[in-house]
Amino acid sequence: MDSYNLFFKSVNNNSLKQLKEEKTPEEMLTIINAGSMKNNIFHFNNAGALFFAKNINKFNIPHEIKMAKFKNGTRADIIDRKNSYNTLIDLMEDVRLFFSRNTKTSSVVIGMDRIDLNEYPFEVVREAIVNAVAHRDYKINSSPITFYIYDNRIEITSPGKLMPPLTIVTLESANPLHRNKIICDIFSKTGYMEHYGTGISRMKKPCWRKV
Repeated sequence: MDSYNLFFKSVNNNSLKQLKEEKTPEEMLTIINAGSMKNNIFHFNNAGALFFAKNINKFNIPHEIKMAKFKNGTRADIIDRKNSYNTLIDLMEDVRLFFSRNTKTSSVVIGMDRIDLNEYPFEVVREAIVNAVAHRDYKINSSPITFYIYDNRIEITSPGKLMPPLTIVTLESANPLHRNKIICDIFSKTGYMEHYGTGISRMKKPCWRKV
């Protein structure tokens, strides 16, 4: 499935989905602020290119995500690796597949139900990846986003520092700040991002859940 249709499959706004059936792709991409028409030709802005361009590389926007599974707790021995250069929506599937093949799943029986439990809650990993790509500093082209799985933890890094006045201490309680507003606006139309600054709280809750 192409990035355009994959994106609208993830859209959580029924009105926007309905509008897709009535408008051309160029009109829809303009509506969601992924670019604009000039001389009857649609041109992506940088955010739109990251989501929908068939060839992102020609836009010269750093977007690589480096994924690796390491043996034990260090980077001395790599078991699995993958570098993704896909659009942001396709990337979510790349991360899911890499996560699935490199983490454990167990099952418990509660009453009459069998429940599968991932080694880590995937919704937390997905939220962290969305935050990494939505809030990275795209001016930094020397470092990729990294998604590293160790035997005892997962580490996700994103180029750039917290935007002032945010700090680690205030990150959960402060009003949301968006380094890349258009990327966040486009993501917020899907089920991947709520756009209300609640990401950290929503990530913590599944990590404390009990069976």
